[in-house]
Amino acid sequence: MSSTDVQQQGNTLGGSRAPPPTPSQGGNNSSATTVNNDAFSAFLEKSLGFSSLVLPESPLKTSITECDLPVIDFSSARDDLVRRITDSAAEFGCFQVINHGVSFDVAEKAEKECDGLFELALEKKEAISRSLESLFGFEDGGCDTSTSTRQESFWLEKEPSQIEDFMRNIWPEGCGNLSCALGDYSSAMEKVAGEILDHLLEGLGDWDRSSFMADIVTNNASVICISNQKGPVKPQSARLKHSYPFILTLQHQNTSDSFEVYVDRSWVRVSPQAGTLLVTLGDIMKVWSNGEYKSAVGRPTMISEQACTSMALIYSPPTESMICPIPEVLNSDKMPHYGSFSFKDYASRLRKQRLLFKDPVERYKIL
Repeated sequence: MSSTDVQQQGNTLGGSRAPPPTPSQGGNNSSATTVNNDAFSAFLEKSLGFSSLVLPESPLKTSITECDLPVIDFSSARDDLVRRITDSAAEFGCFQVINHGVSFDVAEKAEKECDGLFELALEKKEAISRSLESLFGFEDGGCDTSTSTRQESFWLEKEPSQIEDFMRNIWPEGCGNLSCALGDYSSAMEKVAGEILDHLLEGLGDWDRSSFMADIVTNNASVICISNQKGPVKPQSARLKHSYPFILTLQHQNTSDSFEVYVDRSWVRVSPQAGTLLVTLGDIMKVWSNGEYKSAVGRPTMISEQACTSMALIYSPPTESMICPIPEVLNSDKMPHYGSFSFKDYASRLRKQRLLFKDPVERYKIL
């Protein structure tokens, strides 16, 4: 079923989406917001024939709750490990992992090389700017004068030779060391990502996942995202610039004061342990599991003025994949909750979406 078919099916069943009303100028008064939403819904139903209206949560909401994410020991017995990982995926969409096998020295060396990358002159970095047409490159988050915060990031391919070729024009003297360090880091992180994925798939039922796993491990379209932040981030800063869909994201915890995760339409702040891997599940895993696992988006944050460099492996399926609930985990009691869609098309659509508050996979949901 194509994405167009799914949309048409949703419209036939009466589920319609529309943009939110223009925010009122009277502040964050919840009762006023409710009245505005009700009035806007009534107007659309009367004038445009919408039988039901789903309004996304206000993007101006700034509340952030504190949460202690599960810490999972990767050296535990297999049965216990599968249970803890799947329970955490179903409840939180994210968790922390210890004894994961990624050497601290490997992560520290990669981070040190990345620090030098961000010290380059801005005009050099902008020479390889990322755009909607180009997945890889430099992304300037700009400077927030009210908090003295500056955010920058580089999106790079995972292979050392590809990293070196890409960076040679702007950093010929440092690209070799950078590519080697990031190559070792991404290789170690990919190994853990594959093992976590295998545990998640096992938790969905008793099925032969060998060929499914082999295709992901061999042909995945994973990328490395390196971010640098100087100064504290605003709590209402909840936007995505040119994002990318994924199965899992693995973030090695080092110098960030805290980590914020967006799940169930709200931000949750966690205090990760140094040396742990923070794992967040993406939309692809949510659809594969037929909604049994939650998806989440995470970002490192700084409370102090100290600069923070973070490195994430964004573990994604092969580019030409068709995404749908895994047929083998559906039985007579389980109907698919999502239609099939192209990973490539979905990636293109998601990168054009700038707000987190609209769940991008909802357009493929079967109502």
